[in-house]
Amino acid sequence: MNIEVVAREVEVTPELQDRLERKLERILDRRNKEQPVRVQLEEVRGRFQAHISLHIYGKEVFGQAEEKNLIASVDEACEKVERQVSKIYDRMAAKR
Repeated sequence: MNIEVVAREVEVTPELQDRLERKLERILDRRNKEQPVRVQLEEVRGRFQAHISLHIYGKEVFGQAEEKNLIASVDEACEKVERQVSKIYDRMAAKR
């Protein structure tokens, strides 16, 4: 999986990297796993922001979350992306 992690004022630990890989792999399961995914992590005024973006079939999927905990913000952003991706694939399956 091609994941680009950009961290600003945040340290990306191996635990966080593994968590991101597992969640994104689950989201893109049975689909094109070679899809480039951009993850941006930053700390602003004591709160952590996570931005996840990727392209699927010409559509841009974007999830953004802000929490007091870095892992919680990553989890919430992944959930938002997962909902959008499943909606796109459900629509494609309905057209068949």
